[in-house]
Amino acid sequence: MGRRGPPRDPASLRDLKGSAHKRGGRLSDEIRPTQGATAPRWLPEEAANEWRRVAPTLRRLKLLTALDRPTLTTYCLAWQRLRDARVLIRELGTSLTGKKGTPYTNPAVHIESAAAAEIRATARLFGMSPTDRLQLLGSIELPESPAKARSKSTRGAHSGQ
Repeated sequence: MGRRGPPRDPASLRDLKGSAHKRGGRLSDEIRPTQGATAPRWLPEEAANEWRRVAPTLRRLKLLTALDRPTLTTYCLAWQRLRDARVLIRELGTSLTGKKGTPYTNPAVHIESAAAAEIRATARLFGMSPTDRLQLLGSIELPESPAKARSKSTRGAHSGQ
């Protein structure tokens, strides 16, 4: 039987969240080097651009090691597929017509959907989803919205404060 519960966050992400591993604390920086994770030379152009966009931030947060190269490569290749599929959908539309005049879904729609799912799954491993960022910011108090501030000030004026 497999492990129960959601997958564990990487140690660096746990460090950022402020929670240590229950059984042994945090991994030392010697075990988690941030050097050596370079983009494969064979990455297509858009995938390489995505690597250059996200890798510096992941390195700064100590979330990218040489061991993570395949995972980030997978993320970047999925980004390339998403972009390529979107271009085809823009050019051809979401529906195509077969030889006998029967409409069918453009295969690029399915490719785009699968690439988006893969991006979400691999981004989660690096703490790149909005939910993961909110967990990282959990202890930071966010500023009030202007509407809420106005609501408070009008209530105070009506109550004689």
